[in-house]
Amino acid sequence: EMGNELGSMVNPYASPLPSPDPLPAAQVDAKNNLTLASIYAIFFFYGASQVFKYEGNETYYLFSLLFVILISVWTFADIKKRDARTNLLLKVLYIITVPISTFVYLASSRGFRGVGWWILNFVAMYFVLAIGFYVAFYGLYYSGQWDLMDPVFFQ
Repeated sequence: EMGNELGSMVNPYASPLPSPDPLPAAQVDAKNNLTLASIYAIFFFYGASQVFKYEGNETYYLFSLLFVILISVWTFADIKKRDARTNLLLKVLYIITVPISTFVYLASSRGFRGVGWWILNFVAMYFVLAIGFYVAFYGLYYSGQWDLMDPVFFQ
């Protein structure tokens, strides 16, 4: 008897607006893959930028902003692809706490596989950052643009 009452309840948080027509799955997957590739590209370029300006706050803030935007775009597209609903408060909370909320989202939507994907991407992003640094560092060094024996370098 109790189950019938709960089954007939209306969700008070559901949006009164009609859902937009969903994109075809192949188009959503291509967009998500492009977003992921863009995330890895900014990690590569951020790593390379550390060779030129290690203590630059502007680079860090730009990188952080781009990362938050791109990872949020990916997550919200994935939420829409999975036909889940979210509200504005959850979206704002997600954007404020991106690394933690991405972990929570992947764990809740994919279980242990989501935790594995989060860890794999975390490690991969770190390696891409390091690869970007070393490509720029050795590129400058071996091209003769940077002399490590110059005493000015160490001041």
